[in-house]
Amino acid sequence: MSEPAVQTAALADFVKRQAAADAVTIDACGQLAGGAIQENWKLTVSIDGGAHRGRHELVLRTDSPSHVPASRPRWQEFHLLQVAWRAGVRVPEPLWLDRDGAVIGKPCYLMRYLPGRAEGYLLVKEGVVADREALAEELGSGHAAPDHATAGGSRFHGHPGG
Repeated sequence: MSEPAVQTAALADFVKRQAAADAVTIDACGQLAGGAIQENWKLTVSIDGGAHRGRHELVLRTDSPSHVPASRPRWQEFHLLQVAWRAGVRVPEPLWLDRDGAVIGKPCYLMRYLPGRAEGYLLVKEGVVADREALAEELGSGHAAPDHATAGGSRFHGHPGG
């Protein structure tokens, strides 16, 4: 997605179909920092009609040009995120998946935007996470979800290919 302006019409059409909306406009689109393995784009979207009507901040997540074989494909990540969200883990709500890459030319999904920082090194840095025990409990609750191994109708856990 090197030129987001070229993709906004396709993205708006995708959101319109998925949200069963009357009209969708993408008011803003910008790449988020980080993302050596995945690209993350923050979108501000206005949806007219349907259950999702209103203005939303979303994140489009897709593969970056660099690829790491140990990384899960976007469809698996989307379904694991669904399981965590349904289990009550504070993760962004996953909304819509384009498994085949028809919208932007490569697989992607849209989820709600949550403000904050997600760099792993911050978790171990003193004074950054106020309550590490609560964070550990929250992360563990996602593993207690009964359908964690069959999310999205496919069995997978452990290695991304497994």
